[in-house]
Amino acid sequence: MAGSIVERVGTVVDDQIITHDDRPCTWERGDEIAGRRLDRRRVYAVIDGDVCELVMWSARCSGCSSDDPYEARGAGCRECGWTGRRRNAQFIPVRLCGNER
Repeated sequence: MAGSIVERVGTVVDDQIITHDDRPCTWERGDEIAGRRLDRRRVYAVIDGDVCELVMWSARCSGCSSDDPYEARGAGCRECGWTGRRRNAQFIPVRLCGNER
């Protein structure tokens, strides 16, 4: 799987909907900003002059799970597609990801 890198040039909030203006970026520019060669298999974004890596995880659905910390998944609802689990993703600055060499 090939990675990619984009540069976030703007963000618009309209009626509580967040829309990001992401544009393609070159690997060379990303390497220069990060100060090292980035892993070409991962997904990155340049946000506010900082290189961020896309981190994904799954968690129990907040719409159908109880407050029990030992519950691995919810009972299932329309929000999670009746699976009881949700996929989450977020860009985290590379310096916080622990992938520094």
